[in-house]
Amino acid sequence: MPADWRPPVPAFTSNLAGIETAVICTLGVQSKGDHHQKHVAAMRDRFAAAAARFDHAYHVDAQGHRNDALVCYFTSPARHERAVAEFADWWESPARLEEGVGYWRETFTAPTSHRETAFSAGDRPAGLGALATHDMVGPIAEHGYWGSARDRMPGSADDELVATSRPSPLMRETLGRRITIEPGANLCIIRSGQDSTDCTGRELELYTRQVYPNLLNGMSFLRDNPVETGCYSCRFMTELDAGGQPTRRTFGLASFVSLGHLEQWAALHPSHLAIFVSFLGMAGELGPAMRLRLWHEVYVLPRGGGHRFEYVNCHAGTGLLPFFEPTQER
Repeated sequence: MPADWRPPVPAFTSNLAGIETAVICTLGVQSKGDHHQKHVAAMRDRFAAAAARFDHAYHVDAQGHRNDALVCYFTSPARHERAVAEFADWWESPARLEEGVGYWRETFTAPTSHRETAFSAGDRPAGLGALATHDMVGPIAEHGYWGSARDRMPGSADDELVATSRPSPLMRETLGRRITIEPGANLCIIRSGQDSTDCTGRELELYTRQVYPNLLNGMSFLRDNPVETGCYSCRFMTELDAGGQPTRRTFGLASFVSLGHLEQWAALHPSHLAIFVSFLGMAGELGPAMRLRLWHEVYVLPRGGGHRFEYVNCHAGTGLLPFFEPTQER
């Protein structure tokens, strides 16, 4: 933190003292055309409903496939293990390879030492932060400068959280197969959300014409340039309501080689600086009247966490599939 630092805009963080180790499991259905609904419902009813909370969102990937995702939050490994055991028969069934869709399940543990959250306002928690039993903390000083996310993560006090691998795309056949990947320690995952539900008038104009195009460009750049950025996967997703209709809530869900790679893109790359500058311009004009809500949660995968990224009948460009040798394939 710079000396005598005063953040340019306020920020808050979740008080998650009651959740020592969370498990985040994202389930996906990958489909061409409109063949996803019954498969999403099956995973929601058999697995996501057992989570402490889940969000439903979708995006269309670079290969033109629709991916519906259920981002599930479990407040303890034990609760997650029970849900996995009850889900196992359905997930492992040979029928999953014969339904004309792909499935993916990306699971990681998130102890207090290896996670952090930040919100632009203290009135609308989201993601893991929505499970907090205490009010948000803030406004906080650890915000608005390059490296502030690291300062908010307790484990960084005695661990540099380094990973040195570089994305090197692999070529292999993945359709019709079950592939499991266990990524190494210090993989960094960020879910970064935007909620424009309450934006109207001049604010909505500023967001849709200035901020959002830069955001979309930045997410596309990360998705399409893994070697340059160290970003294995970036999905820019639209949240859906209970009836499956799009909302005005979006988020980027991205996996980086390390926290350092995320920091480098955020601090130096023009595609992120454009997002940052356009948002500060919007915030400067609107001040406290701004109703746009921004938030993120960042995780660094600890060693020995039992992280598993599984892909069933998915195309070769899905998630971590292009970059890691499988630990299991069948």
